[in-house]
Amino acid sequence: LKAAAIGKEITKVPSAPEASKNYGFDGLAKESEGYIIALNHEQKMNADWKWFLNAGMNSNKLQRNIIGASSNFVIINDKGDVSNNLMSTQTVTKNYYAQLGINGNIKTGAVNHDLTLAFDKAWHSIEGAKNMYNNGSMGSVSGNIYSGLQGNNVWYPSIETGLSSKDQYWGISLADTVKYKKAQLLLGVHKHNASVDSYNKITGRVTQTVGSDALCPTYGFVYQPDEHTSLYASHSENFDKGTIVASKYANAGEVLNPAKTKQNEIGFKYANAGFLTSLGIFNIKQANNIEVYKGSTYLQQDGEQEYQGIELSVNGKLADKWNFMGGLMYLDATQNKTQNGTNDGKTVNGAAKWNAVAVLEYNPDEKFSIVGRAMYTGKADIYNEQLQTPSYMTYDLGVNYKTAFNKTPVTLTAMCYNLTDKNYWTAYGNNLILSSPRTLMLSATFDI
Repeated sequence: LKAAAIGKEITKVPSAPEASKNYGFDGLAKESEGYIIALNHEQKMNADWKWFLNAGMNSNKLQRNIIGASSNFVIINDKGDVSNNLMSTQTVTKNYYAQLGINGNIKTGAVNHDLTLAFDKAWHSIEGAKNMYNNGSMGSVSGNIYSGLQGNNVWYPSIETGLSSKDQYWGISLADTVKYKKAQLLLGVHKHNASVDSYNKITGRVTQTVGSDALCPTYGFVYQPDEHTSLYASHSENFDKGTIVASKYANAGEVLNPAKTKQNEIGFKYANAGFLTSLGIFNIKQANNIEVYKGSTYLQQDGEQEYQGIELSVNGKLADKWNFMGGLMYLDATQNKTQNGTNDGKTVNGAAKWNAVAVLEYNPDEKFSIVGRAMYTGKADIYNEQLQTPSYMTYDLGVNYKTAFNKTPVTLTAMCYNLTDKNYWTAYGNNLILSSPRTLMLSATFDI
């Protein structure tokens, strides 16, 4: 239990507690089961054309989930005291997806076209608890983030589920990648249609229906003036059929308005002497879905979020047996077009302005590699710049060893995350996520 919300009496973000401490309590429980099935197939028709099929389904049943209301524990003061009612719910989700298309190459003189035409459809349904228990009727959690939490009067209710929402979308997409000498042009469009129904879980009646459609273009251009340099620009749009508010919010089941996400990017890449350097400038606009506390927590759509930034990355060989990868990103994330302009120009909650990563790899021989990584996350504003989470730096260290089991190539990995056992908060919207403690992970990858 490491997700925390901030109460109204907080004047500053409390320092992060010990991440290795067990913040569970007697009565805390979560149990779920599910399955995933996927099918992907390509079939050549001739040397230039093929057809493809992608399909899948998944189902998940959350059978028991006893947690703090709104899936958090609430820090109520600067001392780190915690108080929250408990919530118990069940959800059943089902998803189905199918896509059928063709892909082929056509040459018109010196110009080469890579064409793709595809049809797709998806179905999604959610069953929610008919009798979700909240408001302390099944217990509460109290305590302090530094000394521990305890559950009070916790009991396990019997919960029935009913249909909460049903949605489906279908569309057609056409893309053409055009290559001519040193230039490459991508032209694409996807026509979306969507229908979202929200249901009364007890009566089974439809309470809200939202139908929408959108035309989403995608285009990009790449030019290579020489063998070392590439210049590029791109634009893409993504369609959101309408967000269905999750069960943890007081307005659960409500369908927020459909919206588009638009992204533009320009940049260059330069490769020489074993190093690849990339620099990109981007702009992203999307719907501003925010949490609003009005006695209970609601999810509402209020204006838009705009992300503008610049990202630099460098990777390559420093010397014999030594490789390096590094990245630096500056992000200016602001809220626009908010109701009555109340939060216009304020930072998007949880968005850090600076992020950086540096990775150094040493290969003493063909079988061994030693990897060290440092990651930096800058300060992040929450609650519309009223509070701020501190910046933090973490370090990881790992070893890879290549071998074989019965002639099957295997890579064995030992990785230590958060090497210095740093305690820190990560901002997620207006919520806080406590860091994971020093963690050792062992894994094996089989190349079959």
